[in-house]
Amino acid sequence: MEDRRITNTKNALEAAFFRLLDHKTPKQISITELCNEAKINRSTFYAHYTGYEEFLGEMEYKAARKCVDCLAQYHYDMDAALAIDSIFTAIRQNKNLFYFIFREDPGSTGYMFVKEALREKTVSVWLHESDITPQQATLLYEYISGGSFAIMKCWYDSNFSIDESVVRDLFENAIKYGLYNYVYTK
Repeated sequence: MEDRRITNTKNALEAAFFRLLDHKTPKQISITELCNEAKINRSTFYAHYTGYEEFLGEMEYKAARKCVDCLAQYHYDMDAALAIDSIFTAIRQNKNLFYFIFREDPGSTGYMFVKEALREKTVSVWLHESDITPQQATLLYEYISGGSFAIMKCWYDSNFSIDESVVRDLFENAIKYGLYNYVYTK
């Protein structure tokens, strides 16, 4: 378990980063500016991180881990609405953190971590539960994960102004009537 002072320092840096992110891109934020906003010394920052890239990497990993934890709860024989609710709630409650998943770089480490963390479980279940080939499972996973990411990114980038029920219905129906029928009906 991490020392409370370390946790408090990292929380202060995270909060400061997201306040600055309201007005700047991550590339425009300097370590000095971040430390001033967090009300800590640069030496304190460097006691916890080797540099700004490591700080950003930790933030990205934290967001990716939260996303994977939400999605990993889902299994094909569950009600898809439960999994969808879990991820939508996590995104809404951690909007700033999910910046690292939905930022402008679709090949970002956070997105790739989520995609790869779910790939093995998803593809192996599809292969076990259906008659599709490994190649079909891989291609289907690329299609589903890429499209899902794009839709969620649109919702996120709109600052949630797109009606959430529209996005939820799209996901649920795609899973129930598209993916489920293609993969799980023999």
